[in-house]
Amino acid sequence: MIQFTVGAIADYAAETGFGKLTIVGIFNRFNVEPSDGPVFLAESSLVFVGSASLTDGTQHTAVIALEDADNTRITEISLPIEFVATGPGYPSLVHLILHLRNFSVPRVGDYAFRLRVLGKQCAEVPFTVTTRSELLGIGPNA
Repeated sequence: MIQFTVGAIADYAAETGFGKLTIVGIFNRFNVEPSDGPVFLAESSLVFVGSASLTDGTQHTAVIALEDADNTRITEISLPIEFVATGPGYPSLVHLILHLRNFSVPRVGDYAFRLRVLGKQCAEVPFTVTTRSELLGIGPNA
């Protein structure tokens, strides 16, 4: 059975070898300047950690969709993933890291990255985009 036990947005993420994963600064809120158009988010990393049994195979396609609070799909990406064997009697593992650069959403609000493998949703990473003035409790939307 394919499972994803970690899903997060972080300031930084990288594989450091020997199956080690470094994740720094996990968060679920982007604080941005007010904007009438698309809202560009700070550079960050989207991280998923998954496992699979040997009977699930090693090669799969992951589909990561960005959806808004109404479950409207904004964009999606498909990419190959490979589960790596970790030894007899242990599940195969995959570390999936996407570096988000020059990434934008249509407006402030609630969103989620949803990961699907074999057509089944395996993980969800919800996050909020808010203006700094809302965070401080000032302005018309505070």
